[in-house]
Amino acid sequence: MLKADTTLPPYLPIANRTCHSVARVPQTDQDKQTIEFRPPTRKRQEQPKKPKKKQENPIAVAVSVWLDGLPGPLAELVAGGLPSQTTPSDAERLSHDAAIRKQLLDGAPRRWVVYEPMVLLPSGSFAAAPWPALLSLSLQQQQNPGAGSPLSLAPLWAGILRGVSRKSSHAPLTHLAVNEGIPLMRAPALHGQQEQQQQENLLRTPSGLRMLHGDFGPAHHDDNSPDFAAAFWVATKQNGVVQTWAPRWTMFSRGNVKEKARVLGFPSRSADHARSDKRKDDWPATAVDLYAGIGYFVFSYARLGLRVLCWELNPWSVEGLRRGAVANGWGVRVVRPSLSLSKPNGHDDDDEAVAAAVAAGGKQIVVFLEDNARAARRVAALRALDDTHVLHVNGGLLPSSDKVWRDAWSIVARNPRGREEGWLHLHENVGVAQIEQRRAEMEQTFSEWCSADEEATPDDDDDDDDDDDDDDDDDDDDDRSNGSGKASAAVEHVELVKTFAPDVWHCVFDVYITRSTTIITSTTAAAAAAAPSSSSA
Repeated sequence: MLKADTTLPPYLPIANRTCHSVARVPQTDQDKQTIEFRPPTRKRQEQPKKPKKKQENPIAVAVSVWLDGLPGPLAELVAGGLPSQTTPSDAERLSHDAAIRKQLLDGAPRRWVVYEPMVLLPSGSFAAAPWPALLSLSLQQQQNPGAGSPLSLAPLWAGILRGVSRKSSHAPLTHLAVNEGIPLMRAPALHGQQEQQQQENLLRTPSGLRMLHGDFGPAHHDDNSPDFAAAFWVATKQNGVVQTWAPRWTMFSRGNVKEKARVLGFPSRSADHARSDKRKDDWPATAVDLYAGIGYFVFSYARLGLRVLCWELNPWSVEGLRRGAVANGWGVRVVRPSLSLSKPNGHDDDDEAVAAAVAAGGKQIVVFLEDNARAARRVAALRALDDTHVLHVNGGLLPSSDKVWRDAWSIVARNPRGREEGWLHLHENVGVAQIEQRRAEMEQTFSEWCSADEEATPDDDDDDDDDDDDDDDDDDDDDRSNGSGKASAAVEHVELVKTFAPDVWHCVFDVYITRSTTIITSTTAAAAAAAPSSSSA
C-alpha cells in the first residue's frame, strides 16, 4: 500500500480552471467533504446613461411658433408681401419656405441679459437677412392698416418674454429691447436752424436702443424738469450692489463689473508707501468720481465706507444714482445748482455755502448735477471746513479722461497734512502696443506737475493782499497744507479691463500721488537756517 508523499503541500492550485478562487486537492475523505467551489464574480455591466435632453433656446422656440402662425408663404412675406411672379409647384414652394425658415431661425439671437423687468438682446439682433424684410413689412402695415395680410410682431416679442421668464426663473418680464452701441456724437434738437451739425454725446444717451415691446416712457422730456415718474426703470445687482437706470435715457455698462470688483478690493495704501500715521482715522476718507453715471464706481467706494463726492451732467443718470443709493441703504444728497452755475465758466460765490451745507448734511454720497470743471473748487471749499482727505479720484470717461487729469491731480495734491497720499484711477482706450508708452507719458506728465508745484506757493489765490489781521489764519492754513512738501507721482499699475476693439484695450491707469510729511513753516525754516551745518571729514 502506497503512502502519501508527505513532502507535497496539502493545497495545490487546480490548473486550467476559470475559477478565481484556489481549490484544495482532495487528500483524504474528510478533505473531499469540505471542498467548496466558489463561482467567479462578474462585474456588473453599467447601464448606458440616457443622454440629457437638450434644453431648447426660448428665443428659437418663440420664433418657430411665430413662424408657424404667419399668414401666407414666407417667400411672399420676405418679398414685401407681393405674390411671386411665377407659379411654383407645391414642392418648390415648400422647399423655398423651408430654406427661408432656416435662415430666420439661424439669424435669431441666442443670448440675452435680464435687467428686471426687461430682456435686453445683443447688438445686431434680428439684423441678418431676411429679418429686416419682415420687420419692414410689419412697420409698413402698422402705418397703413389694411394693406395686405396683417403681420404682427407682438406675438413674437411676447413669446420671447414668456420663454425667457420661464428659462431664467425671473418674475414676469414685460419689456424687450435690443442693445446698440452708445453713439459718441448726436444730432442736436431742431430749433429753426438751417444747418445742423453733430454734437458730442456728452450725456452718453443711448439713442440707438431699439425698443421692441413694452412702454419705455415718454420719448421726449424737458431737460430742465424731466418727468422721472413717467419713465420706465430697470435694476440689476453686481457684486452685491443694486444699480438702477432708465434705459431710454441712460446707458449701462455691464462690462465694468470686473473693475467695480477691483475697486472693492483696492488697498487704501501702497505697500511701498505705508505709513504709521496714528491720525489717519480722525476724518473720514473721501472718494471723488468725476464721471459718476448711475453710480458705477460711486457705489463701490460707498460700500468701502468712504464718503463720495461725484459729478454728473445727465439728470437721468443722477436720478438713477439717487434711486440706487436709496436701494442700497446709503444716504444721498443731490446738489442742483442754477443753470448758469452748472457750466464750467459760471462765476459765483456759492462754493462756501454749498460746502457748508454738504458738510452739515451728513450724507455719505453727494452728487453734483453740474460740469466736473467745478470739482476742484468744490473740494477746496469743503476741505477748508473739514480737512477733507481724498483717497481716490476716478476718471471713468472713454475714450480718454485726459481733460480732468490736472484737476484730479490738484484734488489729491492738496490733501491735508498727515494724509498726503491718494490714488487717481484714469480710464483710457489704448492700443495694446502703446500701453507702456502711454504709461510712461502719463507718469512724466504728473511728475512734471509735482515738480512745478513744489516751487509754487500752496493755494496761491488772488487775495494775497488781505489785511494783516488775517496773517495768523493764513499761516495756519499753510501749515496744514502740503504745499511745501515734496510731491511725487508714479503709475503703479495698469489694469486691462476689456477689449474695446481689435488690439485696443480699455485700460485703467492707477496713479499714486504722495507728498513728504515734512512741513516747512516760517519757524522751522528759520531754525534750519540758524543750525550749524556738519560735514564728514
